[in-house]
Amino acid sequence: TPLIARGLWQRSRAQGAAPLNVIACENLPGAGAYLRHQVVSAAPIDQAMAVDAIAGFSAAITRRIMTGGHLEDGELRFTVSGSPDLVIDAQGLKHPFPGLTGVTLTDEFGAQLLRKLYLLNGAQAVAAYLGHREGCRLLHDAVAHPRVAPVVRDALCEAREALTAEFPHHAADIACDAAQVIGEIANPALDDTVSRVAREPRRKLGPLERLVGPARLAHKHELPGDNLCLGIAAALAYDDPADADAAALQAAIAAEGVATVLTVECGLLPHEALARAVKQQWLNMTQGNVWQEVNR
Repeated sequence: TPLIARGLWQRSRAQGAAPLNVIACENLPGAGAYLRHQVVSAAPIDQAMAVDAIAGFSAAITRRIMTGGHLEDGELRFTVSGSPDLVIDAQGLKHPFPGLTGVTLTDEFGAQLLRKLYLLNGAQAVAAYLGHREGCRLLHDAVAHPRVAPVVRDALCEAREALTAEFPHHAADIACDAAQVIGEIANPALDDTVSRVAREPRRKLGPLERLVGPARLAHKHELPGDNLCLGIAAALAYDDPADADAAALQAAIAAEGVATVLTVECGLLPHEALARAVKQQWLNMTQGNVWQEVNR
């Protein structure tokens, strides 16, 4: 962000310079506002107002899954699936915005982000955290695992119903998105790994993130959320020694207790029914590995 701030400052000094939009493509609620805060804060005090005036800050999402990143014949190669469309939040942009092929501007970015985060990323997370417990290395193997697959499917259904209750005017689009998810994450051509999807569990356990977010939404609308709670418990139990964030999470649980971690990381207070349900699943999982007994 200091480099972005410096570039925007230089642009602001040019006579007649047009505004420049800076867009964060990130699975983070409020990414545009967060980016603006970081960039403007990174500018020296005497430059901050000019940086803010010349720039628009917004967010974007894509449903594409990208894996790989390995060198082959001197080139960096990735495997990419899904539609190339990029959806950009119209709020925060400076106009005129150039016409770009494959780009859609929307005034309902929040709903679109939650649809992607709670359905696609949520199902990925449930598959990864439970797949890790079953010794799966690849995500498509986890999705096909006889114990994991039903939970992924039912957690996806719970997230779909919660989103539909919250955004009834998006019902058809939510149903369409949900219908594509299993096929997308089960694609063996992606060669996606459980460790990639599961990494940094503390961030992915945030109150508005891919697991706790839809569980809270289901609870708000008095809808079932047992399988989402199971996914949260599996994330809390994720103990890959190669993942520093997972190690820190396990250390925090050992030192402070799972109830405290649920409050600090997930925003779930101990007296809440959702927190109690997750804690019970976590106890079942870590003490007896009986997570398959969730009601479906």
